[in-house]
Amino acid sequence: MLLFALWSCTVGSDTKLGIYNQPPAVSIVSPVSGSEYDEGEVVEFSAVIGDDFTAPGDLGITWQSDLQGELVGGDLPTDEGQLLWSTANLLPGEHIITLVVFDEENEATQDTTQISITDLPDIPEIRIVQPISGDYGIEDEYYTFIVEVYDGFDPLNELIVTFSNQNEVFCQPVPDSTGRAACDAILDAGDHDLLFTVSNSNGFTAEAQGFFVVRSTLDIDNDGDNYTENQGDCDDTNSTVYPGAEEVENGYDDDCNGLIDEGDDDGDGYNEEQLDCNDNDPTVNPGAVEVANGIDDNCNGLIDENTENYDDDGDGYCESGNCVNTTNSAQDCNDADILVSPSETEICGDGIDNNCNNDQNELNAVNCTEYYRDYDGDNYGDPNYSTECWCSPVGDFDVTNNLDCYDYNSLANPNQSGYFSTHRGDFSFDYNCQDGEELLYTTTGTCYKDLGLSEYCRVDTVGWSGATPSCGQSGDILDDDGDCECSSNWTCLWNDCVFEPDSSLVQECR
Repeated sequence: MLLFALWSCTVGSDTKLGIYNQPPAVSIVSPVSGSEYDEGEVVEFSAVIGDDFTAPGDLGITWQSDLQGELVGGDLPTDEGQLLWSTANLLPGEHIITLVVFDEENEATQDTTQISITDLPDIPEIRIVQPISGDYGIEDEYYTFIVEVYDGFDPLNELIVTFSNQNEVFCQPVPDSTGRAACDAILDAGDHDLLFTVSNSNGFTAEAQGFFVVRSTLDIDNDGDNYTENQGDCDDTNSTVYPGAEEVENGYDDDCNGLIDEGDDDGDGYNEEQLDCNDNDPTVNPGAVEVANGIDDNCNGLIDENTENYDDDGDGYCESGNCVNTTNSAQDCNDADILVSPSETEICGDGIDNNCNNDQNELNAVNCTEYYRDYDGDNYGDPNYSTECWCSPVGDFDVTNNLDCYDYNSLANPNQSGYFSTHRGDFSFDYNCQDGEELLYTTTGTCYKDLGLSEYCRVDTVGWSGATPSCGQSGDILDDDGDCECSSNWTCLWNDCVFEPDSSLVQECR
């Protein structure tokens, strides 16, 4: 202070006093301390800042929470120092929010406010309104299923609601503004385990389970006689007809036992109650023998069973081809085996005529073998000819390899070791199927002078006298029969040997 006072005294009346940098000014205007917000709700902060030297836009600004640390984001202050910042990401709990402002000289000032964030449930809620305990539906009739949903974040009409029956979705209604979601649906008769779910945009799902029974129309007593169709009522529109009713002579099955005005009318010892299916024919009764006549002689509900006109094994065919219990006219060759009939596929190697055509070796039967055609009979198949699948060899289709290169000449095959002077049939000499022609004779013949006996010329190498002929072509050959001669009648001492061919040879190939 003394130095400052002395300095001040020496300054003239026209000189300004020294100016010192002051910390910035800062004040949080809103929210006021003690404010409360729900989790996820937007909190808007406003403040006023300023500095004696630094413009508001050049001041350093940080927002901090004692619960979350530094908070990022926010707008730049206006030229008047108004500062706005908002967030919806504050964690539940008590927060002391601090605004710190720095000037260019790193002088800092801060202000605080205290707010509370209320924790909200993350999972939506769902409640079944309908069906309630004791409710049931009726087969083939609509029933209204209703739930109520709630969520702390999403608008109710944006929640995803699903109704499922045994894990199969049958409805996805959209909730109204009150959270009620309803759906009219028809479910099959029987018991149903229902699942109602609701999901929000945060990926959370809640569910409610319910049990619902749909009654069959056959379980409803329409005529009020205390019997339903599933309880044996054979006429649920007539209250005098039901199981146990008194049978009277009226042309109706009053007691629902399947008999009308029952009694032994034909004198065969059986009446309708004793299961006589035709009480007007004494040859028809439960003790009769079934014959092939198109009638249920023994009243067992079957016609001509165990006769040639009946499909006994259930494969759709009978022995006669005139079946009473099927429309197929082909004959079954074994009516005791359901796997043997004209519609079956032949199976190789099982010793059975599976399709009743008197043949156990058929093209494309089950477990058949792919055979290649061996037209020339050399045990090698033609790769250029389609195979046929048989249980055993048939005709030319009798080999399982496709190694033949020319299936019209039995001498042409991969096992051939000989050479030939004529082509195999297609102007090719590739008899051993090696994709080429191999020459048998390739050596060129030569002569030499016998200096010990200067008057002689001798054969040095047996072979062709000129260029090697191609397959099937002939050429002059130098052999051991004296084909080498002197070029004059004198001795060969001063003359060369020449070739005087007297034989030719045809080139062989494979």
